[in-house]
Amino acid sequence: MRASVRGRPPQFGLVMMVRPSLSGKILPLTLAGLACQCGPSDTVGPGSAAGAAEPGSPVRVENMEVRIARWHDGKKAAISVQFEGSDPSLLARALPAVRRYGRQPFVGTFLPDRESEAYRARREEWESAIRDGRQELGRADVKAPRVLTVGSDPERADIVGLDAFKQRVDESVAGGGWTSFSFHSVGQETGLSVGDEDFRQMMNYLSMRRYYWQAWIGGVSQVHKYQVERDAIRVSVEAVSPSKIKIEVECGTDPKAYDQPLTLQVDFRHLWRDYQFDVEVLDGSGKRIPALRRSDLGPPLFVHVPPQRGTYYVQVTDPRVGARPLPDESARSVGDPASGLGASVCRWHDGRQAAVSFRFDDSYATHILKAIPMLREYGYKGTFFINPASSGYRDHRAEWEAVAARGDQEFANHTMRHNGALNDEEADREVGDVSRYIWSLFPGKSKLLSFDTGGGTVWTFSQPFRALADRYHLFWPHPRTSIGMTDKDAENYRARLAGAIERKVWFSANFHSIALPWMSDETFRRVLEATKERESEIWVAGIAEAFKYEQERNASTLALHRGEGDTLVLTLACGTDRELYDQPLTIELALPEGWSAATLKVRDAQGKAVATRAATVEGRPVVRFDVAPVEGEYAITR
Repeated sequence: MRASVRGRPPQFGLVMMVRPSLSGKILPLTLAGLACQCGPSDTVGPGSAAGAAEPGSPVRVENMEVRIARWHDGKKAAISVQFEGSDPSLLARALPAVRRYGRQPFVGTFLPDRESEAYRARREEWESAIRDGRQELGRADVKAPRVLTVGSDPERADIVGLDAFKQRVDESVAGGGWTSFSFHSVGQETGLSVGDEDFRQMMNYLSMRRYYWQAWIGGVSQVHKYQVERDAIRVSVEAVSPSKIKIEVECGTDPKAYDQPLTLQVDFRHLWRDYQFDVEVLDGSGKRIPALRRSDLGPPLFVHVPPQRGTYYVQVTDPRVGARPLPDESARSVGDPASGLGASVCRWHDGRQAAVSFRFDDSYATHILKAIPMLREYGYKGTFFINPASSGYRDHRAEWEAVAARGDQEFANHTMRHNGALNDEEADREVGDVSRYIWSLFPGKSKLLSFDTGGGTVWTFSQPFRALADRYHLFWPHPRTSIGMTDKDAENYRARLAGAIERKVWFSANFHSIALPWMSDETFRRVLEATKERESEIWVAGIAEAFKYEQERNASTLALHRGEGDTLVLTLACGTDRELYDQPLTIELALPEGWSAATLKVRDAQGKAVATRAATVEGRPVVRFDVAPVEGEYAITR
């Protein structure tokens, strides 16, 4: 499949999918050998021909897309902030302001009047400050297609006031184009100057738009280069294996003049969300290179590539490939035909119908002050996804550590700062430091921890995220159903809980602060009361507890055979790692007619009595007991 446009260098796109089977293995698709080339005005889909379209439109095959993003990092629009003239306020006020936004400051474009007395008198200071702040000294021959002057005089400025500025920013984002906002002075409220407070809030608004992935705040030269390079790019894509693609890039621009990295966007549209963590990007020599992943976007990843000839590979590195198949469900239930005794591994702990977890994100102070005391009042365990470097944790560190010492709540890894990471070393610290800290709080306990990157965070690093997960014993929790909890959403909790019980699945209620606008104390108590009403049917468990139980049960088998005399021997085998998976499993014995729960005895392989408890299921007596998720034998006598 090939497409090109006469007289224009071709761009590209490919779509490929690697589909997981129910067993967790990869099912290959017949895409090997497929090659695609297309240009900035091509759109080619299954059964379609080349036609006019926006630059960067991909070729589509199956369910994966590859394209050059419209703007840097896949943002919706480009916005530049330029500062014209040599007014001292631009050096004293504007430059510090654009440098302060996040770990990656805005890139402003400064266009001083180099012949002015004000500039010549402070030339070295201007150039040093701009260089150290990673800002641009603009070029007179490069201009944005839309430049709007910001000031306080409606006769001289296009935009007057904060509300008008926000409106124009919103219009730019909606239109998806490039707009530059021009400032001449900061600190006054007359002429072509804006007041300090208005300027601060304008920059805050741009920061918010950048945070929510709507605007690239780029220098005028940066954005100009990106546009020219993108129109001159030629990319070909080939599926070289069922889980690996080859991307070749060429760019017709002069590398001495055009050096702005382009953003290659790879979108696995219909794969499981966590496949973004199983993908790695290699250069032509096979060396891993950084890829940017957004925690709230799912599978798409973004790769910065120079505007020159290059070869890249994107491949899925799924650790489940080649894994031992799980036993069939029938292997977890056995019976003795002679006596009529049946044995099974309960779906959930203690034979409950469903599992329910309470999840709390971001280390809010209200978790310590409100949530945990109320959970303890009802006898429930919550899972707290902590950010130890956040103020909500730091300000109550002693209380958090006292909770850990008491051991009645569960901690999970939510990264140190909830900021994402800019490189491999920072990613390792953000994740690894939290795991090590939690392990120190729970000595002697399993090191397996629930993990989440944090909503709205951006991670740029070269290794697959699962390499970090394996190193620090992390898993991504995937309850069968979940609900984000606010005052409004709490109205649905009772019905969602009933649905989980009916389907016998794991259900998670996810909280942030126990305070408005999230959730009031009264609403949180109503949630706990609704849980209490169904307590006999549900197991309220920490996320790691429920995950371990589910994984252990899925990897377990039972066998039942005759021992000496009237003894029956039940054998349990479990394929999980005993160092990490330590949640006891519940065995249920369905008693034949004439057997009594009061006289039934269970002993382990060393002859030690195992504690049992009697119950009734559908009018029949049963006996339950808990066992370690390891290979073991249990002697059963009447």
